Amino acid sequence: MYGKDEQFFGTNGTGGPAYEPVKIAVLDSDISPKHLKPFRMRIKARENFAGGQQNAADTDHGTTVAQLVLKACPTAHVYVAQVTKLNSFGESAVDAEAAAKAIEYAADPTGWGVDIITMSFGWTHVNKRISEALSFAKQHGVLMFASTTNYGFTETNSILYPGRAQEVICVDAAEDTGQLAGFAIEDIIQGRIERFSAPGLGIKSAISGESMDGSSFACPLAAGIAALALEFARQIPLCGSKSVQEAVQQREGMVRILREMSKLNSSSSSRFLCPWELLGDDDGVYGGDGRPGSARYFVAYRFVRLLRQEFGSDIGKEIFP
Repeated sequence: MYGKDEQFFGTNGTGGPAYEPVKIAVLDSDISPKHLKPFRMRIKARENFAGGQQNAADTDHGTTVAQLVLKACPTAHVYVAQVTKLNSFGESAVDAEAAAKAIEYAADPTGWGVDIITMSFGWTHVNKRISEALSFAKQHGVLMFASTTNYGFTETNSILYPGRAQEVICVDAAEDTGQLAGFAIEDIIQGRIERFSAPGLGIKSAISGESMDGSSFACPLAAGIAALALEFARQIPLCGSKSVQEAVQQREGMVRILREMSKLNSSSSSRFLCPWELLGDDDGVYGGDGRPGSARYFVAYRFVRLLRQEFGSDIGKEIFP
């Protein structure tokens, strides 16, 4: 991703101009800034959309989710949206109206104007306000990721909403070997939803240090991997193509890219994300400088070829006629 001596870290290339960092909104509980201190310069905003209080212990979830995003994409800027508050049982729960407002504000160019939204929550039912917000975000070219479920087939609708919404890329939890977690859905034809998976077992809590499991933690890792793909498109040579920039920001384009950097387990319908399958360099020379003949140039061509399968032959013609 960043080349030898990190000449591509935050720039188009050696001596090139800086590219716009990928902006990711994390919709979750509040965070503990103390436990994210090493990343403080990359946390650009923190806002409470729910308006109420939450249990202090629940910041563990949001802090861990935010940390996973920050680690997965080392240059991304993160915007934290608290969408949880105490319910009548004294427990912190996601407030649907708060989540809808957060999605809209995160996607709006006059708000945060993010590239990616990650949502580690869901309901069994479709929520109209959330649906409206998802549609708004898609219109603004925002990629959205949501966790699938931690309950297998015990829920009425196995893949939770918004994970099963057509605008969203849904993410399962898996072991680090790629095997789906025991609480995931092994196989389902629910609307022929394409699913991806990422490590979600044995995740170390950012606050307590305890081991945590759930698709909640796989989801931000998938969002971070997508951010790496967006970053690559902002580096040489793809930075010279506006059509590539627009295509990779669309859900359909990103799904094509994620398919290429994932593996399908024969016993599951969920593809395990392996970013090195696309963004790796077998020769171990950091991909070169992006000029013709370099590994980076070849990977860029693979990006374009994949996007052309979805959007047509005009994609990337500025670079690859």
